[in-house]
Amino acid sequence: TISATEDDYGISYYYRGKVVNNYVDFAGLCWRIVRIEGDGSIKIILEDQDSTCASSNGNWNIPTETGGTTLTGNFGYDHSTYSDNYIASYLNPITNADRSQIYAFYNFQNSLSSANKNKLKSGNWCYDDKAYTTNTGGTVIADKSSYYTNATLFYYDSYVRLYGKTVKEPTLKCQGTILNSFNNVTYNNNVIITTDDMYVGTLTADEIVYAGGKLFTTNSNYYLINNYQKIKKLYYWSLSPDRFNYYNDNAFLVDYTGLVSNDNVEYNDVNFRPAVSLKSGTTMSGGVGTKSNPYIIQ
Repeated sequence: TISATEDDYGISYYYRGKVVNNYVDFAGLCWRIVRIEGDGSIKIILEDQDSTCASSNGNWNIPTETGGTTLTGNFGYDHSTYSDNYIASYLNPITNADRSQIYAFYNFQNSLSSANKNKLKSGNWCYDDKAYTTNTGGTVIADKSSYYTNATLFYYDSYVRLYGKTVKEPTLKCQGTILNSFNNVTYNNNVIITTDDMYVGTLTADEIVYAGGKLFTTNSNYYLINNYQKIKKLYYWSLSPDRFNYYNDNAFLVDYTGLVSNDNVEYNDVNFRPAVSLKSGTTMSGGVGTKSNPYIIQ
């Protein structure tokens, strides 16, 4: 189905369920349409990185380390910041002389040509979700930094609205801050000056739930799960943080059964599935959206 709800820009129309007509051939890669955003841009997520849609096998498997395949989930997480920032940092290039740990990893955006980048909307990624003292939405934490020092547990709003409350409240409206570029990123207590546009991100847990996922419940009958993922038993991160208890900053992920779960962003072997947003007004040259005849963006 195609359903509708509000996002930060207006009314968003999103695909849900076992969709078979949302394939897009863009930049020599195969993608799936997730939703039309309120400003007319179209968010798409990578389906296959090695081929066009007609011959794709669903291999979006972006490695967690340059030259690696699926392992070494520690991608440079720093306890002075939050999981969503580092997941996005991994997917976007950092043009700074300091290439320590996180910045040495694979930058998906570098594989896109200038012509293709011109079709993409910069920004569109939500960070620094609200945090609460309880898993049901207790007192809002105004200053999270003290909780790192005091080793105190808190829950992000994504956990509260998707799981903590009796009536679930997924939303496409950002509960934190929408950022368009990295600026003054802190890494190991050193400020790294960057002005890089953030073209590449990944889906929030809310977007995955709207597509058909459900927290801690198996469901492989929606389009964000494919046979390649099932066979290879792959996991991929969402952009949504879950909870923090000093040494464990958890984010939501999707496993090979379609279950939406959570895990520690520092140590676990979880992959990345990049998403981008095509600018409003981007034209297609053909196709009907099926795997054999995808929409063509040139």
